[in-house]
Amino acid sequence: MPAQRTAMLQALAHLLPIPKNLPIDSFFGTPAEAWALTIFGITLAPVMEEFLFRAFLYPVLKRQLGWGAAILLTALGFALLHGSQLKFAWGPLLVIFLVGLVLTIVRAQKNSVAASLLMHIAYNGTLSTLMFVATESFWALTIVNTKPTRKITSSARLPMTMGRMPGWRATDNALI
Repeated sequence: MPAQRTAMLQALAHLLPIPKNLPIDSFFGTPAEAWALTIFGITLAPVMEEFLFRAFLYPVLKRQLGWGAAILLTALGFALLHGSQLKFAWGPLLVIFLVGLVLTIVRAQKNSVAASLLMHIAYNGTLSTLMFVATESFWALTIVNTKPTRKITSSARLPMTMGRMPGWRATDNALI
C-alpha cells in the first residue's frame, strides 16, 4: 500500500512544474553524499519529523481545532518545513503537502504514530531506491559536472523529492 501511494504521488509530481535546480540537489554531488542523505532520509529524518508533526503538533491542534483542521495544518507545517530545500515552488510543495496529508490521516485513523512513521520510512525508502536505480547505484552522480565517460542507458526520471542531477540534459543521454 505505501508503495502504491508513493507511485501515485510521484506520478503527480511529474505532471507539476518543478524547477530545474532545487537546493536539495546540492546534497547529491557524489555517491557518498547520496548514501549519507539516503541513510538520514530513512532513519533519523522520519523519526524526527513524525515526532514533531504527528506525535506532538497533530494532537495539540486536534484538541484545539478539531481533527479536520489539525490534519490540514499538520500537513501544511510538514510541507513548509521542506520548503527551503524545494525553493518554495508550488509543485514540489504540493506533493510534500499531500505526503504530509496522507501521513497525518494515517496517524489519525490508526491513532498511532508508529503507523505514520513506518509509512514515512517506506516513502523515503522507495524514493531512495528509485534514485539508486536511476543513477546506476549512485555512480552517475560522480559525473554531474564533467562529461560522461560512458553512456547512461536508463531513461528513468529521478524522483522529484530526492533531487536531480543539475546540468544534465536529455541530449547528454542522461537522466531527466
